[in-house]
Formats: sequence, C-alpha cells, structure tokens
Amino acid sequence: MSDLLDHIVRLFDYDRWANSLVYDALAALDEDVPEKTRARLGHIAAAQQFWLSRFDDAYERPDGFFPIWDMEELRDRIEKIGAALQEYLEGLREEDMSRVIEYRATEGPGYSSQLAEVFTQLALHGSYHRGQIASDINPLLKERNIEPVPTDWIFFTRRTSE
Repeated sequence: MSDLLDHIVRLFDYDRWANSLVYDALAALDEDVPEKTRARLGHIAAAQQFWLSRFDDAYERPDGFFPIWDMEELRDRIEKIGAALQEYLEGLREEDMSRVIEYRATEGPGYSSQLAEVFTQLALHGSYHRGQIASDINPLLKERNIEPVPTDWIFFTRRTSE
C-alpha cells in the first residue's frame, strides 16, 4: 500500500474503533438510549453499506438510511459493515484511489467522484454523526457517573502509537 491508501485504511480502522466505543456507551445506557440516537449510529452503518453497494454489486443496498435496529442488530450491523469495508479496502491498490466512479444521488442527479474522495466523505460523515450522538448521550452518561467516550481522531492515534 502507499501513503494515501494507507491513510484511508487507517481512517477506517479509526471509524470501526470509534463506532465500537459509541456502541458500548449506548449499551451502558441500556433501555434509555433515545431512538434517534440508535438511528444515527444505524445511519453511519447504512451509509457505508450503501456506498459499498455502489462500488460492488455483490454488496446489498440497505433498506433505509436511518434504520431503527435493536441494540443486538445494531452491534451486528456496525461490525459486519465495518469488516466489509475493511475487506474492500484491502483489495484496492494505490492507483484505485484516483479511480472515478459514476453514481446517482438518492435525490436523482448523477455525479462522479474519485474513490479517495468518497472514502474521505464516509469517514467524515461518521465523525459528524458520532458528534451528534455524543450530544445526545453525554448528559445521560454523566447522570449515571459514566465517563463520556472520547472518539476524536487524536485519541485513536495516541492509542495506536503507544
């Protein structure tokens, strides 16, 4: 692998790590997890699955963009989709990062983007929604004397560089 592909692979190692931490925080809240919060974590996974289905017909499109899965299904989906993304990335070469894919937006217009741009979008999209989830649950975690989880990139890099 090269620098750009290595970086993209590492971004998705981070993404899986952060999604797992967020899931664990939701699980600590048990039945008090707001439905919109589960939907946001489900949305991260559904968006990744949707893009995988655009890259390769072997991947099934999700049923919707904000699925309301129970906690067990949510854990299963984020793990499986994260693993599928990692497997897909492992099959790429550096030159694939500049490959342009053609696709239709969910609203209808057609677009084209380089694969590296799409993967960057997916990684940033996940961070954005994890920030929303943190806003939803951090007050609930604090009420229970549970430390909010730090999912910023720098915490991941510190963890992996030790």
